[in-house]
Amino acid sequence: MVKLPGFLLVATLIGYLSYAQDADIPNPPEFPALFADSKWNRIEDSMYKFGNPVKPILTPNIKKDSSIFVTISHYRDARCASTVDYLFKKAKYPNRVNIGIIQQRHTEQDKFNCLDDYCSQFGQQNCLYKDQIHQIEFSHQNSRGPAFARYFQSFLIDNEEFCMQLDSHSALIQDWDIQLIEMWIQTQNENAIISSQPLDISFLNKNNHANNPHLCQATVDESGLIINLPPTISSNLEKPIISPLYSAAFSFGKCHAEQNVPNDPNLQMIFDGDEFSKQIRLWTHGYDVYTPSFPVVFHDYRGTMPLIKAQSGDINVLEWQRNGMTPEFRKSLYDKSVNRINVLLLNQIASLEDDLIQLGKFGLGVKRNLQQFMQFSGINIQARQIFESR
Repeated sequence: MVKLPGFLLVATLIGYLSYAQDADIPNPPEFPALFADSKWNRIEDSMYKFGNPVKPILTPNIKKDSSIFVTISHYRDARCASTVDYLFKKAKYPNRVNIGIIQQRHTEQDKFNCLDDYCSQFGQQNCLYKDQIHQIEFSHQNSRGPAFARYFQSFLIDNEEFCMQLDSHSALIQDWDIQLIEMWIQTQNENAIISSQPLDISFLNKNNHANNPHLCQATVDESGLIINLPPTISSNLEKPIISPLYSAAFSFGKCHAEQNVPNDPNLQMIFDGDEFSKQIRLWTHGYDVYTPSFPVVFHDYRGTMPLIKAQSGDINVLEWQRNGMTPEFRKSLYDKSVNRINVLLLNQIASLEDDLIQLGKFGLGVKRNLQQFMQFSGINIQARQIFESR
């Protein structure tokens, strides 16, 4: 099994984005298909569901009446306001959309503020949908990585029916709200989570039904963590298909998933293995991850997203070490997070002096077990081996 360091995974993902756009891939067939092993493969009926899904709870006007809570966590990212703008401008029913922002910034150096910058285009007194935006802010010095920040998102959820998690540099298609609810309905599964690694923002407003990311490949990194590989491509999907992997960059489902399987704040300074641990927790709690029928969310991987309010300075949003941590302290947090994931997945005995190790509500569910997941996904969790892509 090849083990990839983090920097190489970033390069691999950027490579995928170029590959998906520029490679000499044969035109897709008219039927639903996945591109793998250098050819298009027909989607099998088994990819539309697993087991016996929980019947969805539907209301007569679910697409029009359902509220959606969107969670965004950002670390020193001036593009957050542009993402908020996309969410409201592209929604069919923007009055039904509420947004929760976890803002981590250098309060002296960073001149941007997600909420204020969004409102600057209207004037603070006339800011559209301002009452639907809720923001928690803390200093970049208190940042502990994405999973830690995303934990606080759950405190902003009210009584919304659907929840969507996005990165802070995302763009969306027109009527994204009803499109995603329609996909969720098509799964016929109350516990469906629509999720995948988004395409680059350069694909926005193009015909992407023939270029739709599907997460089905994983690898093991140098710390022994199971992490997502860049997605393969699906085409002409009639409805969402089952996926063995979850992406933190985009997920959509009923809000009870966030309440039953909250993000683990004790996974600190970790940037890859947290997605697989979240997938395992969702799975054992009875939730199923689906690839969307077509791309709805797009991601600014290259930093080309226009800003609502011009900023000065050059901030690399990937450099979390700028929060003042020493390399030794950052490494200690990472090692504890790796140990915590091993306790979750391998039933490894925890050290009594490690006060971060008690899993509690961040542990596995009881609806399904790890053996069932391994049979479904082709991923041997105990042996850290990937037998096949699904």
